[in-house]
Amino acid sequence: VSVRITVRPRPAGNTPPTVTIVAPGNYYAYANFDCITFVAEASDIEDGVLRGGSLVWTDQYYDGASMRENNLDTGERIDVCNLPAPIADTRHVISVTATDSGGLSTTNSIVVIVIPGGLI
Repeated sequence: VSVRITVRPRPAGNTPPTVTIVAPGNYYAYANFDCITFVAEASDIEDGVLRGGSLVWTDQYYDGASMRENNLDTGERIDVCNLPAPIADTRHVISVTATDSGGLSTTNSIVVIVIPGGLI
């Protein structure tokens, strides 16, 4: 068995980081009283693994009258309890933005559905 590997030179200058939401999966449903653990992995060619304040989580949802956006927390892993469900089956767009030491950033998002009173 053989594997071909091509080594390319490192790009010149600062490159943006990569970020992936590892958990939960996209379009999971939760009760409005549940706690949800969000986990992301981020890295950058220049900085390596990004941690802590380099990762910022936000939540965006429609409350029945207007769009709301809340800052959730920072870090690779956050626990969020009691996401609001002002209307039935509220769709939350949860995003994490990774920012490298050079100021470049990348965002990844998933959707979670919050159901008032829980799943039946």
